[in-house]
Amino acid sequence: MQVVARQWSGGGRWRRKRRRRFPAAARVTHECAEAKLSEALAASSGLRLRRGRWLRLRLDERNTIVGLHARDSRRLGRYGRFTERTKTKIKRRRFPAILSCG
Repeated sequence: MQVVARQWSGGGRWRRKRRRRFPAAARVTHECAEAKLSEALAASSGLRLRRGRWLRLRLDERNTIVGLHARDSRRLGRYGRFTERTKTKIKRRRFPAILSCG
């Protein structure tokens, strides 16, 4: 009985089958892929620019509203956060009301 050692040449038959799966018409050329990539980048760049513009408008709008609120609050004498002094003033206003109810 003679033993014959087979050499596997890196799957040559498998490679040929693999190549046949994708016909030449279905393959995308390198130039076409680069063109699609540049189109996609241009489109995403445009979207980024539009989104940036929109965000700047929103920020301007927010800053305007905050500025108007601060101006109105100053006119009413309530500018800033509640400080201890403000809390004390509120408590003083409420305290006599509690005594008069009792």
